[in-house]
Amino acid sequence: MVRISQLSPAQKVALLVSVPATGVLLYFLLKNLMEDEEEDLDRGQVVRSRQTIIEVKVPRDCVGAVIGSGGCVIKQIQEETGARVNFKDEGSQEGQERMVIIRGTLTSAQQAEIMIRKIIADQPPVLTEVIWVPQKLLGRIIGRNGDTIRQTSRAAKARIVIDRSEEMGPGETKKITIRGTPTAIATAKDLIQEQIYEEEMYRRKREVAKANAGELIVVNIWPGDEQQLQVYVSAVEHPGHFWVQLINEKSLQLETLNQEMTAFYESGAASQWRNPQVGDMVAVPFATDPGWYRAKVIAVNGDQVDLYYVDYGDSEILPIEKVMKLRADYLSLPHQAFECNLANVQPVNGEEWDEASIIRFEELTHTAQWRSLLAKTVSYHDRPAQTEGEAAASEVRMPCLELTDPNETKDSSIAEALVRDGHAKWTTSQPLGDAAAAAAAAASHVIA
Repeated sequence: MVRISQLSPAQKVALLVSVPATGVLLYFLLKNLMEDEEEDLDRGQVVRSRQTIIEVKVPRDCVGAVIGSGGCVIKQIQEETGARVNFKDEGSQEGQERMVIIRGTLTSAQQAEIMIRKIIADQPPVLTEVIWVPQKLLGRIIGRNGDTIRQTSRAAKARIVIDRSEEMGPGETKKITIRGTPTAIATAKDLIQEQIYEEEMYRRKREVAKANAGELIVVNIWPGDEQQLQVYVSAVEHPGHFWVQLINEKSLQLETLNQEMTAFYESGAASQWRNPQVGDMVAVPFATDPGWYRAKVIAVNGDQVDLYYVDYGDSEILPIEKVMKLRADYLSLPHQAFECNLANVQPVNGEEWDEASIIRFEELTHTAQWRSLLAKTVSYHDRPAQTEGEAAASEVRMPCLELTDPNETKDSSIAEALVRDGHAKWTTSQPLGDAAAAAAAAASHVIA
């Protein structure tokens, strides 16, 4: 095929004379179209059958902003412009750019390009900052199985990397690298600093507690028999032996203590007690409860430890790997479980309480359901000293209580209800109706 550029001047003149004016116009239109296509190609655009394809390089740190949560931003771009927008499946390594492909008409594709470039331009700069923290505090920052550091990263919206090598920084410190926007880095540093502060406070309190360990009081004292007391029944062996907690300001202190212990021991910062001895105070969970509580070691049998929960009265046998050292500052609150027995009643057979009687007593007292009862001390029952802290006396006075339920309109006396139901009998010839009635009357003036 002969090109126009190859014709001689005389041939071009002859052609112009012989070709109609419409042909000349068609020639110039085609020439201009070819020039536009060359310009488009130079700008990274490809035109095919009225479709324009534009490729835009997106910094990896801006990919999330272009896509949006659940793809909301990229969907909005497509809806507003009518163009199709997709990322190429490449450039997955950190630091590389991702290529976004825009397809549509020239106008729609260019509009989508402008929107994407504006999103990129509006993104704050992504920086990297290194901080150094004491090696001994890393356990608090990382948390159990890395839970704490992941929560910090999500909250700050920053990437946090802790140097796992054995290389130490100045003053036994470890390097933490934080990558994100200036705001994200500042938030991450604040959260890490807060964790460092909390751990340092714990360590200081522990040192103070160790220094004053000889002055700690770990056994609570029963208030006496001059008043009615609000109590919870926390654990039951039988009506002649059960445990209560007093409802007072120490109840709130115990709740706070349990929350602090759970947070500390779940963080992974505590160490296992590999050789617990009888009488040791330890931290352990309940078998059916994820929380952590104070307990005393009653016996050790191989890899099993028999435990007494000093704030609730429960007993449990757990594997030795679940037994953790109890921090000294967790001993400052006195034990909250009081051993008691129900006054003026005895088993029907006069010897031991049967299972039905125990079940009925638990129902009447709402055991471990944290429903308040009223307790009146009638007398004391002496039993041999058993636990550390009781060693100063050969016997311990265990209060014998009259219990009433202020939430019940009738049969508020627990002892009377047991006798009426055939699960107990009175220890005297006559029921203590007057005492029970007085307790019930007083109960009506107490809000549970």
